[in-house]
Amino acid sequence: MSEKENNKIFMNKGQKRSWESTLYIVSLGLLIFLFVSGAISFFGKTGQFFIQFNVLLHTFIGIVAGALICWFYFRHWLYHKNFIRPFDSKIGHFTGQFVLFSFISGIILIITGVSESGVIVYWAHIIISFLFFIFLGFHLWTPTVFMVQRRLNGSGKGFLKSGVWMTAIMFFTVLGSWTYHHNEPTHIEKNDYTYPFGSNPFSPSMTTTTNNLFINEKTMAGSEGCGQKNCHEDIFEQWSESAHRYSTDNPYFEQTLQYMVETEGKNATRYCGGCHDPIALLSGKMDANNSVRNNHPGEGISCIVCHSIEDSGSLEGTGKYVYNPPERYLFWDREGEIPSYLNYLLIRLKPQHHKKTFMKSFYSTPEYCSVCHKQSIDEYTNEYRWLQLQNQYDPWQESGFSGESVFAYRQEDIQNCNDCHMREVNSTDPSRTDGTVKSHRYIAANTAIPFLHGFDEQLDQTTAWLKRDELVVDIVAMKIGGNDGNVTKPLQEQMPLPDLTESVIFDVSVTNNIAHSFPTGPLDLYEAWLEFVVVDHHGKEVYTSGKIDADGHVDPNAHQFIAPPVTKDSKWIQKHDLWNVRTMLFDRSLPAQATDVVHYKIDFPVSANPPFTITTQVRYRRFNRWYTEWVLGEDSPVFPIVDVCQDTLVLTSNSKSKQMTNDHERLNRYGIGLYRQERYAEAIDAFEEATHINKDYTEAYINAAMTNIDAGYLDQAAGWLKKALSIDSESHRAQAYLGIIKQKQGLFNEAERYLSHVLEAYPRDRKVLFELGRIHYLTNKYHLAVDLFNRSLAIDPEQPDVYYNLGLCYKAIGDPTAADEVLEKFLKYKKDPTAPAHKTAFILSNDWAMRESQQHHIH
Repeated sequence: MSEKENNKIFMNKGQKRSWESTLYIVSLGLLIFLFVSGAISFFGKTGQFFIQFNVLLHTFIGIVAGALICWFYFRHWLYHKNFIRPFDSKIGHFTGQFVLFSFISGIILIITGVSESGVIVYWAHIIISFLFFIFLGFHLWTPTVFMVQRRLNGSGKGFLKSGVWMTAIMFFTVLGSWTYHHNEPTHIEKNDYTYPFGSNPFSPSMTTTTNNLFINEKTMAGSEGCGQKNCHEDIFEQWSESAHRYSTDNPYFEQTLQYMVETEGKNATRYCGGCHDPIALLSGKMDANNSVRNNHPGEGISCIVCHSIEDSGSLEGTGKYVYNPPERYLFWDREGEIPSYLNYLLIRLKPQHHKKTFMKSFYSTPEYCSVCHKQSIDEYTNEYRWLQLQNQYDPWQESGFSGESVFAYRQEDIQNCNDCHMREVNSTDPSRTDGTVKSHRYIAANTAIPFLHGFDEQLDQTTAWLKRDELVVDIVAMKIGGNDGNVTKPLQEQMPLPDLTESVIFDVSVTNNIAHSFPTGPLDLYEAWLEFVVVDHHGKEVYTSGKIDADGHVDPNAHQFIAPPVTKDSKWIQKHDLWNVRTMLFDRSLPAQATDVVHYKIDFPVSANPPFTITTQVRYRRFNRWYTEWVLGEDSPVFPIVDVCQDTLVLTSNSKSKQMTNDHERLNRYGIGLYRQERYAEAIDAFEEATHINKDYTEAYINAAMTNIDAGYLDQAAGWLKKALSIDSESHRAQAYLGIIKQKQGLFNEAERYLSHVLEAYPRDRKVLFELGRIHYLTNKYHLAVDLFNRSLAIDPEQPDVYYNLGLCYKAIGDPTAADEVLEKFLKYKKDPTAPAHKTAFILSNDWAMRESQQHHIH
């Protein structure tokens, strides 16, 4: 058959198929809409209602059009399967196959969503659809087919009708987006709200919103929506047992909050709201004319709140963040299965806006955590002055775990808050491709909440976390004949019996290998103590300290790692009424990477039978028993106690213990503990003995130098540092201490050279910045000093010494205005010199407080 005859038959067939003409027009109109809406969806900003309506219509029109076009393609193929133009035929077949694959990939996306693991399907849909329209264009505009189209569609009228179809659908898209509005407004008005603390409606909390308006609490709640099927199920399950979820909905917070309402009034509770109940605070509930609490139980720190913080640029903590209400997808606030599904579908099909809204890059930084894990209080709340309370950020930043502090006792692998408290766990979460997520259990030390709620998994993980060998207890030395007797160190697992006719003092070192203090948080609430027990051959107790009595109370004479606060009237604060705090009786918490040495004096009774077994362990309980009874009543259950770490020593006449391989490390830790108690001679002796065991142990040399510097022996310190540098010539810590020595000796040029070199490696070491700034000030380089002091304040804006020296520089430069501003900051942050007077009466009237307030004391 000739080509001319074939074309004639083809056109005659086309004239008889009015169904194909109509179907062609409808299909082409839908295809044009899908092309335009697909391009708009791809390039548009998802947060706009128009784009979201466009995505929905693209999805549902795509389903209809896909089925319609597949049918059209099949019928079209039946009529033209004998068409002899191979090029036109192949183009047509490719076009049909592309539309089929585009339809299938679209259906897959509707089912699975555009997850991180399914992004290949998304791009396949985009590319295949793009190729389909290219091939469709070739197919429609080939000479033969174009001639038929003109015959079928009346010289282009079909294209015009198709365009009308597309325009009509797009009109409804625009109309829907223009008329749609959320049922729940983002912001609300509070006409009866009171402002006793200034213009910031959320003060004395430091929390603000982007426009200082109140937020509709419903827009901040609804965390269960995040955990619906095929979304963040694992993360929601983890969060649902966490302390973050129950930050407000727990009896401890409720009791203290009620006590605050009774003593200070409802408005004062705003101080707590930024971190414990942001929904109540930001919605205006924490007011004299309202209920103080939010209406969403179990929504303490909700998913929405934590992931809608716009800025946390300040490092002052106490809830100092800016909350920005998220732009939500269509139908998030509509009731019913269909609106809920449409909202879910939008997030799954177009998750870019969801990611941009709820996952900002700074969320993974320690600075973000500092917003609520660094706390202070000021005159708005305590009617006194600014006071530093709990603080986890600065201890981390100054530890060897941050990689930013050269003066840390030792450098460790760099870890931030998330590396420890949000470790990777297995998950099928759609936001990740590697099969893991950051755990939202926020595992730390809160055993109380999982115990109260029966969350066994949370409690088990918390217990295992506390026992992960980050705390080390070591019976390291003993003195025969009292405090001035002969010292035996380091002790081995078995030791010969001492002369039992004399008193024996055992030194127990407790080392904190955590990146912040232990314990941390509100130290007036937790119990961490050292239990020390000596039993003879028959199991009879010879000496005990730190036992629990029948009522669940800790032995009052135990060595406890606590920091008891007192009022202005020298009363011990036990109800967590922080607004009454004036000072601490003492602070026995263990700083990051530091060691404490606890001393026990034992007089062995003549009736005791050797060998003797000595066991010591660090124990932890949340909360302390007195506070628990105040909150839950005297018949409340005894909360679980975790034995964090332990050590055992046997005194026997047949001692055969070998020297431990880490004795140099044990002596180094022991020396740090003695150094912190200002027992400098004993500390240096321990460090020196450590170097005898391991001559290449640079840490011990540097620690000996550090101790000599504090003792005032600069030449001896320099000698120790030279030994350290002979082993490790690149030791920045040794170089930093040499810079300190040169500064104290008035050799400012040499000091500057050492410290400048160290600063290149540790540009965020606040102490190096400060000391180098001091050198510049003393050598009249005021502008250089100003720069260094300001860099230090960018790390911690609450350093009184830095403000004082910065003020001196501004005065020297001739800028009295700037000098006055920083002087005001200095006066705000400096310690109250009269504060110790508030604890004097308590200490003088209490033997326990008198003993524990001494750095070096014997149990």
